[in-house]
Amino acid sequence: MKIHTNGMLINQKDLRWYRFDDFGCYVALYGNGIFAANIMADGSVDLTDYVDVSAPEPGLLVQVNAAMGTAFKMTDFAGMNEDWNL
Repeated sequence: MKIHTNGMLINQKDLRWYRFDDFGCYVALYGNGIFAANIMADGSVDLTDYVDVSAPEPGLLVQVNAAMGTAFKMTDFAGMNEDWNL
């Protein structure tokens, strides 16, 4: 399955999902952004319903940066503004 986001064509199979139990989701990196998907009852990632994150919770972003070696800031996301200080 291929998905389009921010003008990019992404193969779903190329995404590596990381589980964040505290937030009940999996996260995958792509380019300069992230996708989030729910954790299903059996513990797997819900690949039928995931979103391009535009306004992450600050705590999730801290964990994403720590787990994935990224340096995202709240202002990197379209739904956020400089009022967030992370």
